Amino acid sequence: MKKLFLILVLCLFNLCAVYANPFKKVNPLSYFVQSFDNDSIISTNNENKLYENNATNNFTKFLASYYTLGDDFEFKTSIYKDNQNNLYIKLSADPLLAKKDLVELFKDLKTKFNISNINNIYIDDTVIINDSAENITPYIIDNNKTTFAINRSSLATKADIIQNDDYKTPVINKLKIGQEQKYTINIQNIRYSPMWVFQGTVAKDEVVELPVLKPEINFKTKLYKSLEKNKIEYFKGINAKPLPKDAKYLTSVGHSLKEVSKNILYKEDELCINSVFYIAGAKYTNYSKTAGKEDAYNMLDSVLKSSLKEGYALNKGDAGLQIDAKALCDLTKYMLNKTKLIELLPQEGNGSLKERFYFLKDNLKAYSSQNDEYCATIGILKTKKGQNVVFSMLSEATAKNKTKLSITENELITKLYRKN
Repeated sequence: MKKLFLILVLCLFNLCAVYANPFKKVNPLSYFVQSFDNDSIISTNNENKLYENNATNNFTKFLASYYTLGDDFEFKTSIYKDNQNNLYIKLSADPLLAKKDLVELFKDLKTKFNISNINNIYIDDTVIINDSAENITPYIIDNNKTTFAINRSSLATKADIIQNDDYKTPVINKLKIGQEQKYTINIQNIRYSPMWVFQGTVAKDEVVELPVLKPEINFKTKLYKSLEKNKIEYFKGINAKPLPKDAKYLTSVGHSLKEVSKNILYKEDELCINSVFYIAGAKYTNYSKTAGKEDAYNMLDSVLKSSLKEGYALNKGDAGLQIDAKALCDLTKYMLNKTKLIELLPQEGNGSLKERFYFLKDNLKAYSSQNDEYCATIGILKTKKGQNVVFSMLSEATAKNKTKLSITENELITKLYRKN
């Protein structure tokens, strides 16, 4: 009888504990929740576990880069001229630059410069390193992507690969028509030149998008096409050359960091995060040299040291970053106070919160990411009672449990909204 009584008391104690803090009954997540308006901590669980994945890395890098570059930063692709009528195109690694922007750039140039006087055209690409193997390059246009149309040929066994872009990426076509859509796409180096290799069977027509393999050539090809579109005759080569100090500014096109941030926070675009991260590294050096990985990570280290006391491990040599839920929450709160981050974060039902939290209209803004390896949601919530809370929820995932983890995140955020 005593044993039964003890069991009942223990169960009652656990129920009371769960009622007092409903978050504690769910433990697959590491999370930290705190008030935005003061220093009070609302709920925690395993908040000191370090994580290293694309979500935590990209969000942390973006916060540090955004803080370094400033709310009003703009990527500008500019044209200058020297006293010998040489034109210089100054690159800024603008991840949103498109061919149509170059067309408009040269259209505006014609109103400010006599194009018949053009001597040479150079490109100043010194803002960041050019390492296409690491997806780091100042030569960015049309997101450095190209499309391939895979069409079943009228011939019985063959499938055609068609490219309509200005720059034709080298391709090896080993596709055959079959009963199922089962093919692979890989990079193969032939005589030191990378090529896309399509191999397998095709049962239906399809369009695929892939990165260009030679960003510099792709950029210059579209540059020539932009000149041609504006009826600017130029038949010489276009080489890289630093901008002279006495060069005169003529015109530019650009995109704001706010515009670029959508591709990062809504779409998790790797090219965009790399470009922003390295440009922030360039600004950290006061644009005194061509910025590389070391400069970008020195910038990150500086921002983390100024905003966090603990909760992260940064290995600049291996470009490794580990961070826990508490530190990520603290960093987010810091940036919400210091910048206009609140204007950039996706809102319920949009971007990375697509098809989630519609009932929290105008109350939730957060970055969220998940795949077969991790789940992460970090942001700010205005509760039913009007309290503003900042939260960070991180977890390791598998293909089998990622949906369940996402549901758990939803439940916790819903309880936060209703209870506080």
